[in-house]
Amino acid sequence: MKVNPMLKSIKGVFRLFTIPPVHHTKDVDVSDITVNHPYGVPQAVISRLKEFLSEKNITAQNYKTQLAYLIDKFKTLDSYLIQRTDAAAQQAKIFLDHGKFEYSEQMLKQALANNLTDSANNAFLLAYIKVLQINAVETKKYYQQAVQLEPDNPLYLNVFGDYLYSLGEYTQAEPFFQHSLIITRKTLGRDHPDVAFNLNILAELCKIQGHYSHAQPLYQKSLAIREKALGKNHPDVAQSLSNLAMLYFAQGEYSQAIPLCKRSAAIWRKTLGNDHPNVAQSLSNLALIYKAQGYHEKAEPLCQKSLAIREKSLGKDHTDVAQSLNDLALVYYAQGRYEKIERLCKRSLAIWEKELGKDHLDVTQSLNCLALLYYAQGNYTKTESFIQRSLTILEKSLGKNHLKTQTARKNLRQLQARTHHSYDKVS
Repeated sequence: MKVNPMLKSIKGVFRLFTIPPVHHTKDVDVSDITVNHPYGVPQAVISRLKEFLSEKNITAQNYKTQLAYLIDKFKTLDSYLIQRTDAAAQQAKIFLDHGKFEYSEQMLKQALANNLTDSANNAFLLAYIKVLQINAVETKKYYQQAVQLEPDNPLYLNVFGDYLYSLGEYTQAEPFFQHSLIITRKTLGRDHPDVAFNLNILAELCKIQGHYSHAQPLYQKSLAIREKALGKNHPDVAQSLSNLAMLYFAQGEYSQAIPLCKRSAAIWRKTLGNDHPNVAQSLSNLALIYKAQGYHEKAEPLCQKSLAIREKSLGKDHTDVAQSLNDLALVYYAQGRYEKIERLCKRSLAIWEKELGKDHLDVTQSLNCLALLYYAQGNYTKTESFIQRSLTILEKSLGKNHLKTQTARKNLRQLQARTHHSYDKVS
């Protein structure tokens, strides 16, 4: 098994294979592909992607972002199909370029049904088609099938793990990244940047589940590999610095977090420009640290700048915008400026619910912020409903024994004791 170095975003493995030819493209004029669209893909593809988006309740402001995301996935799928020489894949690509996704799907399903040596790749490509069709259930099914058929393929492991991560299914995602790390180390060596990539992802999973002691050495090793392999001013180094800084922040080690955060911001400004979303992230992180230290006058302008960059570069309904809105609301809460909070929190909540689903872990940030506001205003009925909903999401995403879940449960008990409500909904 050889690693294909061209797959830079999610590193993996591909093998060329041949299946019996399937002739169903006679109704397609291969020469009739218009690629003069500004996105650099056939116009027929754009039309189909817009059709899929129109079937979903996508806000007008976020429509462009979602379309760009699907176009990027199309280009990735197209590049994978180009690497194959068999007739089914070539015909699937022709259909795909004409926006006939269902026919392309049919080609790959037929190849998968033939149960040849590379059936895993057919399942993997079918998952990508389902991504384009915005069919989450089928996407997950085909990714899982690809991994089951070829369990030692780092590409399939990483992409499926990343997909589960995007759904907030962290405990389910972790073993796929762990196995990918083992394969990547064996294939490329312990100090390869791809190993740093896997270490960073695993550290993120540990951190989000509250396993800070496990996350720290993973972040530190990832940073060391990247500095050695890529240089100390590489954007990936900045990402490792930022991630490690926020781990220190989560543990209350602010003096260690601040210099790392500032260094990551400097690298991103130099390499990506002042208005890049990564710069906004570093500003947001620094604001959180200052807020935790009680330096609200330092935190507020950083939050506002981060929000402005994200709205400009990502669109007003992006999930990162929701994060900036929530961060700014928390600064106002700490300052006692309650009149500014509700609008920001409700807007962030609406974005997260719309883009990630009502049961995603990020939704709890807005729920908790609103609970704080209503508690401060003496509206305990609303406070209880938001804490209860947040607790339900936390239990589902992180489990009943996670620190955040336990904190939410404790807060609900205390509130219900104060208001003389029975605590019969939470075990």
